[in-house]
Amino acid sequence: MRDLIGRSLGSYRIVEKICEGGMGVVYWANDERLDRDAAIKVLPEEVAEDEAAVNTLENSYSAKTEMLLSELESERPSDLSDTRE
Repeated sequence: MRDLIGRSLGSYRIVEKICEGGMGVVYWANDERLDRDAAIKVLPEEVAEDEAAVNTLENSYSAKTEMLLSELESERPSDLSDTRE
């Protein structure tokens, strides 16, 4: 897999490599459209072509996203209007 540092993937500019493993490389990137940082996982060709591997990754990310959203929901400050006398 070639190095993507300094290149763009859509609106994401790749800043640096965070880590690399059997399922791909994770890069720190900046979404230039929304001006925020993101982590981008780039799969090697053999993984990207393996439908079962891609489904496993998608399911894993969906579960993690749901978990993070539920954590954010539970940490939401209470409505201050409920405390008025």
